[in-house]
Amino acid sequence: LDSGADPRSDVFNRLLKNRVVLLGTDVNDEIANQICAQLLYLEGEDEHSDIWLYINSPGGSVTAGMAIYDTRQFVGRAGATVGRGRGAAMPELPEVEVLRRDLEKEIVGKKIKSVEVTGTRSVRRHKNTKEFVDLLEGHKVVSVQRRGKYLVIRLDGPDALIVHLGMSGQLLRAKTAREKAPKHTHVVIHFTQGGLLRFVDPRTFGEMFMTTYDDLEHKVEELAHLGLDPLETALSWELFGRMLAAKHARLKSLLMDQKFIAGIGNVYSDEI
Repeated sequence: LDSGADPRSDVFNRLLKNRVVLLGTDVNDEIANQICAQLLYLEGEDEHSDIWLYINSPGGSVTAGMAIYDTRQFVGRAGATVGRGRGAAMPELPEVEVLRRDLEKEIVGKKIKSVEVTGTRSVRRHKNTKEFVDLLEGHKVVSVQRRGKYLVIRLDGPDALIVHLGMSGQLLRAKTAREKAPKHTHVVIHFTQGGLLRFVDPRTFGEMFMTTYDDLEHKVEELAHLGLDPLETALSWELFGRMLAAKHARLKSLLMDQKFIAGIGNVYSDEI
């Protein structure tokens, strides 16, 4: 390293030269502008090469995070977005919504060719893995929706695939099966158009299961009485205050009550 240079700055510069962008702090408007500028710079330098975004962040401003997400979608080559450390913490409403938007762009319209299940706990609501696989294979993805922290992947038949990430679950895309699967990969969905989707969950609190789409709220108890969704319903401070005044409970417990507000968990309830 140059003895007159800041070693940290030199490392970041070397990462940027290798088309690696690192988000390693709280997300605010200033940090979002820096990350967006780096992504746009790399896109302008070479629009045909991958850009790698590594995230080790506890979270922060949702609007700033969405600015990074939108810029990430704009750049021509996706590369990979990898969560590590704090960035791989329990997914809550903002993270699940970002994943929903990503999947909507990538898998809608694709037909499921085959499904592999190596972790039976991940499909534990089914009596066996064959039942789960048979309900998925041969169907096309029509839409990707969200109910609180649950992903609802609607198929062209009567059913939908429900995904809950739990404490450590991830849905990771790969171009081919030759790409090495991460440890703790429990379910793999292959598409006829190429590419695959891997459900990775070290702690196995997450799950995937099939249910009838039209009876979603009746058949899935966790979705039956979800409260207000702050990403779908405009929530003013005045309305939020009235909602709080009508309840008699500790603030953190109330914020984490999915019947009160859908999608907020342990991490974001501490930040509100």
